[in-house]
Amino acid sequence: MKRLLTLIFLLLPASLSAQYFGERVTEKSYERSSLFFKSHFLNTFGLQRFQNAAVGLIEDPFLDIYLNPANLPAFEKKSTLLYIDFRGDRTEAPFRDYYVDYGLMAAETDAARFAYPPYIDPRWVSQTRTEPEPVFSFGLLTYPFGKSAQNLFVGATYQIIHKDEPFYTVPSWIYNARAGYDAFENRVADVPIIDRFSGEDEMMISGHLFAAYLGYHLSPKVDLGLSLNGVIHSRDGSYLNSVRSPYGGIDPSEYEYLNQRERIQDYDHLDVSGGLRFQLSPETSAGIKVGYLSGKADQQHLSADNSMYAYGDPNNSYNESSGFNDASTTQTWNHSGATRYGRVSFSHNISDRRKLSLYFRYGESDIDLSNASTIRDTSFYTSRWEWNSNRSFYLYESSLSDIRTGSGNRDRWTHEGLVSYKWKLSEKNTVLAAVYISRDKSRIKSIEPVSASRSSNHLSYYEPSQPDTTRRYYRLTEDKTLLWNYESLNWTVQLPIMLKFHLNPNWSVLIGVNRILESWNIEEQTTAIFARRERVDDGQTKVETNFGERYTQPRRRITEDHTDLITSFEVAVSPDLKINLLVEPDFDDRFRVAQWWLGFRSTF
Repeated sequence: MKRLLTLIFLLLPASLSAQYFGERVTEKSYERSSLFFKSHFLNTFGLQRFQNAAVGLIEDPFLDIYLNPANLPAFEKKSTLLYIDFRGDRTEAPFRDYYVDYGLMAAETDAARFAYPPYIDPRWVSQTRTEPEPVFSFGLLTYPFGKSAQNLFVGATYQIIHKDEPFYTVPSWIYNARAGYDAFENRVADVPIIDRFSGEDEMMISGHLFAAYLGYHLSPKVDLGLSLNGVIHSRDGSYLNSVRSPYGGIDPSEYEYLNQRERIQDYDHLDVSGGLRFQLSPETSAGIKVGYLSGKADQQHLSADNSMYAYGDPNNSYNESSGFNDASTTQTWNHSGATRYGRVSFSHNISDRRKLSLYFRYGESDIDLSNASTIRDTSFYTSRWEWNSNRSFYLYESSLSDIRTGSGNRDRWTHEGLVSYKWKLSEKNTVLAAVYISRDKSRIKSIEPVSASRSSNHLSYYEPSQPDTTRRYYRLTEDKTLLWNYESLNWTVQLPIMLKFHLNPNWSVLIGVNRILESWNIEEQTTAIFARRERVDDGQTKVETNFGERYTQPRRRITEDHTDLITSFEVAVSPDLKINLLVEPDFDDRFRVAQWWLGFRSTF
């Protein structure tokens, strides 16, 4: 009897559900990459925390031409530059580890199965992950008519990304199947899961990043340039965990468990820009650049969960058990839109040894969002307990269906600027210093009609001396519309300082340090407008119509600071061939190389 009462208690709807979040919109599970709807270029000093400050600070033909396609390179006695690099990826995970799933952390305990929903850092919505570094990069800048006719300029770059990563779960799910529990977080049964076979567990990333440049010296004081860059990127992967009975599926105590997840993601864009550069005086130049980027991102998430358990011998009249579970989640996202941007730049030689440069860039993105989710869940369990004529019977049923479609828009406004100072201390020593500031504001608004229905039913029967029969039926039906508003404001300040030493005509060393300060201010609110909500609890029906519920997350203010170090060793094998090794060390717990690049430059 005590066992039966405990079972009935566990079947009551739980107040904390870590399995189904009915008021969480589909758009919140979308993964945003650092490549999406953002201009791409070959950044020859693009180590993770130096890439933003490198443009406008370091004088390099590939950085200068991204700053303004009218910044045509000047080759002394040569007409062509060929660049190739091989990059080591960072040792950290490329996606932002902005959440802690307490349920998974404590999954070995019974309490965890009723446990808390995962804590999700709200920055996940703004940018989920950074992509792996290209396997190799290739760049070619040339004046096709030779060094004596440096008026027409052409260039091209190409980078390829190809890497596999472990499959990881997106934390902002609406429904996550959990063996032994239904959508109300009711415990159906203790499920014995032994990991006897694991299938695929990987994410495959593939990307092609390319750019083309065209420039012309219109006059001694005016240059013009055009650029086209594009990205073709995909990431897909699957996870399979399959469990079988240790006796090959014949023994009556057999059980099965299948958990399969799959994600497919595709993205591409084309970015066209043009620029003008004006030589105002022998010491001063100014430039302007405008551009338009059009892109599209599609994602899918497919999930399946299939369980079956059976205990005891059906020939015996005691301790029988059974079970069945079926879950399926299908989600799709389609994003399309454009980014418009412009940049003004200025450069002035204060003296033969000192130079001041600055730029300001403004960009705005307008992206249309559409998504859909189809969630299905079934559950069935039957049990029988007989011991010395102490009879008991238990039957359980459950069902869940959640169908929704959403639409909305994502707006983004970016302001960034840099002021740099170059001081040539001597013929062999140079100091570079800068202040980089960016302000990035994102706003997401989505509307998502939802038709959701959950039901639960169980029957208990007890009989030795007096009958004890319990029935319970619970159903919740909702016709609602979810309105989600998300705003994120990010400020970044970077203070890079670099020292370059020419040890001799063949060797040079660069040492740089970058102090980075970041802050976020994030607000999030979900409003559920109910056309109808009906609750049925053991024959008692309650109907509510035309009302709303608002869920406001506390405003989050987050700050971070980093200090990163970079070293560069360059050797001139000959006047026309240079080899450069970039190394980013890390001193968190122990010394290690967080990232390295090996680059080759040849002029001819």
